[in-house]
Amino acid sequence: RSVQETLNVVSYKLEEVLPSIKAYMQGIDEDFVDLEDKMNHQQFEEAKQACELIDERIDFLSTNIRDLPTYISLASNYIPAEIEKIQNRIVDLKSRDFSLTRIDAESRITKMQEQLEDAYEHIQALDISNVGENLNIITSEINALNDEFETEELAQTEFNEIYEGIFKSTSQLSESFQAAKEELAKLEKRYVLGQDVLSIVDEANQL
Repeated sequence: RSVQETLNVVSYKLEEVLPSIKAYMQGIDEDFVDLEDKMNHQQFEEAKQACELIDERIDFLSTNIRDLPTYISLASNYIPAEIEKIQNRIVDLKSRDFSLTRIDAESRITKMQEQLEDAYEHIQALDISNVGENLNIITSEINALNDEFETEELAQTEFNEIYEGIFKSTSQLSESFQAAKEELAKLEKRYVLGQDVLSIVDEANQL
């Protein structure tokens, strides 16, 4: 009765697995019928074993009803949404010419999707003994990927800043050198310069 009352309260959160829960409860009802039959036939040892089995099944169902709403929310909503965000981020990074070979993001996403599908199948079957741990593994991998994306973006930003600084300095040097050559050419027209000065220009032109 307690399990049924709890189920009535949270049933709206368990729509995806209600058929499995109802089938499981039907099995418990049948176990009670079997238990009553054993008692009527004074099969007390068998009845005791049947009673223990019923207790185990009720405890199992009670645990499932308590944990299933969280697992369903994670497996059906939160994790798929986070995976989609990662896929969109990959598209964005690739459009900006990021190399994601080191991260191996796409194969890691495929693995997460397979793990999620497996967890969802276990939820549907009410076999959730390892589901919580498996969902935690997936969410940890999601967080790890996001951290690695951040690292890649920061590294690219730093590289771009260094590159732009070098390019700016090189451009300024090139402009200064070009101006010096133009001034030297003007001087050559006005004055006869020594061989040492001309050799400096020649050497500079060879750079």
